[in-house]
Amino acid sequence: LLASLVRDELVTSAYPAQLAGIDYDLKATPRGFELSLHGFSSRQNLLLNRIVEVLARPSLRAERFEIKRAELIRELPNRDKLMPFQVLLAQLDVLQSSPNWSDGQLIDALESVDYNRFSRFAANVFIDGKMDMLIYGNYFRQEALKLSVMVDHHLLGRQTGRSLPPKLLHGVGGAQEQPL
Repeated sequence: LLASLVRDELVTSAYPAQLAGIDYDLKATPRGFELSLHGFSSRQNLLLNRIVEVLARPSLRAERFEIKRAELIRELPNRDKLMPFQVLLAQLDVLQSSPNWSDGQLIDALESVDYNRFSRFAANVFIDGKMDMLIYGNYFRQEALKLSVMVDHHLLGRQTGRSLPPKLLHGVGGAQEQPL
């Protein structure tokens, strides 16, 4: 639900980026969020900055919350109407990994959550969070480290008071920049 609300809030920022050849995908997984950016790398940092700002402090509105919650409650039962192999593949995740929830459990949770409770959750979702970040493509090591520090600061540093070791801020290994 939070990923859906964040994507909804990012529509006005993401549309011009899409026209410029940059796109993103934000998914909620049982272990957190998965964000991927693709397209021209020269301006990906601007879109990434906007995405993490919204993730860190989403401006949740009660009416959008109710609309998105109702959409999800309506969409989840329709997953059973997919092709049989797609239904089976979706169930494999539930059976193989923990934590993972069935569509019925997700629907029950969505029906029981209210706006105030969800707002408290959204404000605290990144407390004691951890981040794994893979940057590849047309980036130098220092550029990748700057992006990593920016994401860490927006999502984790502000809530937990963490800071990255100086070794990461000044490069890992040597000072020579090489493409990743």
